Amino acid sequence: MNDLVLKRHGPLFLLLRVLSPRDALRLRALFGGVAVPSLRIGVCVTIPLVALLTLDRVDLIPYAAFGSFTALYCRNDPYARRARLLALVGAGLVLCVLTGALTSLLTDSGVVKVIAVAAVAAAAKLVADARALGPPGGLMFVFAAGAAAYAPQAWSTLPWVAASTASAALLCWCVALLGRLAHRTAPQRLATARALVAVAAFLTAEGAALPAARHQAHLEVRRSWQALQDGSVTAGSEAVHRLEALTARAESLLHAPGTPPTNARTAAGLRELARRTRLRRLPDVLSTDSERAEPRSRAEQVRGAASTDRPLAPRAGLRRLSPLLPGAARVGVACLLAGLTGIALGFDHAYWALVSAGAVLQTVNVTTTWHRTLQRAAGTLLGAGLAIALFGLDPAPAVILVVIVACQIGAELVVMVNYAFAIVFVTPLTLALTHLTHPAPTDAVVAERVAATLIGALIGVVVSIAVVNGGALPRLRAALQSCMEAEARLRRVREESPEEVPAARDRLAHAVVALREAYSVAGGEPWTNGFSTEEVMDAEQAAYAALTAASRRETAPAG
Repeated sequence: MNDLVLKRHGPLFLLLRVLSPRDALRLRALFGGVAVPSLRIGVCVTIPLVALLTLDRVDLIPYAAFGSFTALYCRNDPYARRARLLALVGAGLVLCVLTGALTSLLTDSGVVKVIAVAAVAAAAKLVADARALGPPGGLMFVFAAGAAAYAPQAWSTLPWVAASTASAALLCWCVALLGRLAHRTAPQRLATARALVAVAAFLTAEGAALPAARHQAHLEVRRSWQALQDGSVTAGSEAVHRLEALTARAESLLHAPGTPPTNARTAAGLRELARRTRLRRLPDVLSTDSERAEPRSRAEQVRGAASTDRPLAPRAGLRRLSPLLPGAARVGVACLLAGLTGIALGFDHAYWALVSAGAVLQTVNVTTTWHRTLQRAAGTLLGAGLAIALFGLDPAPAVILVVIVACQIGAELVVMVNYAFAIVFVTPLTLALTHLTHPAPTDAVVAERVAATLIGALIGVVVSIAVVNGGALPRLRAALQSCMEAEARLRRVREESPEEVPAARDRLAHAVVALREAYSVAGGEPWTNGFSTEEVMDAEQAAYAALTAASRRETAPAG
């Protein structure tokens, strides 16, 4: 975690602090939800591409691939949320392809094309963040619009371009929801298992690793409750009752952990329980019916709180969007500058630089943008070598399709481990799509790809530094104030209104997670100054102490 520093530090120190390469190539440990989504994505890519190759419409393959990007989103989301968001993603990809294709038809000006795609990039970043689409964020929309804008188009083929993209997107939507017929609660089981694993990691964390582990555990428990409120599952089913009991158990351990020896044994049990939960349709709860009464009561509280949520008023909605505007502005400016730079350097595929700038800015602050740049650079260099080896053999179109599918699956298998690994596969995949429609000497295309990627990524970093996120510090101050108020309220209701403790505890739990998230964003911005880490840490520790005290009092035996 980058520390927020006091005003005595100069601008150079602030900048060097956030541009540290530490953790850029760190590997993430994953628990479930990797192989099946990756294979599902492979199916979604293979079917439309093979169909078009069979129909001898190789020219439409890139557009079908863009529609297949729909499968990259909502990999493990509950089915009701997945259905809503994938419909939005598919429609967005079709719209972006049409925007790019129409731009190509209406003008030959490279500058106009760059402006149009940069506008798409900014809008895609804003929508992706507002709707919490998750990885890969707004990137695929930029790629689709840029590739369509720089490809030769004809009015007669425009309907086929749109139809290819839409058909592939619809296929992805259908395949993503097929699992609901066979294992309706699979996303909920995975969410609950991840909550158990995260709490186990928290129970055994020590020293500097403790705050991050505790924050992650709170996030995963909250995600598990959210998944269990999804409309795709039946609230009264036995499977849901058991998952609610497991989530409630994880939550109680999170708020009131025991001693280190006890925690170590408990953590081992939670990990084994998580493994069984992920694999079995009816998870083990290892408790009696009477012991399940409290978890079920807790589930009813969560459902009651969710049912009282109301749609935001227009002004409230605008206030929620305001923290997202700096990120969208950074993407728009960086894509514009990167595209214009690509034109000035005479790149045949200037949109590659634009896409690279947009890719590294699908982040939350300057530090994560810098890490993404290092990852993209390393992955592109390795992927370029792989591409030269593959295309040096002058493969047939059928072989290129195999390369596209294999690279797509490979990228999805490793993207959550580290973004650099995914780019090793994405580089030959992108070059394969380009080769199908615009065959060119391999060495020249690969060299342009590497140069455009590095230039675009560096422009993205520079813009993230220059376009200041003025809302990071106010957001942190507001989160700190909310956390302190929620902590004071919980302490007050413990003494005055014990029946209000569960609601006050939930409010504080949400506030302390929001505080950590705001701190993470502000800590990676170079010009966030005048706020001490100690103040944030003190508020966080006080909040967790209040949560622990409230939980232990609730579970204390009567009399």
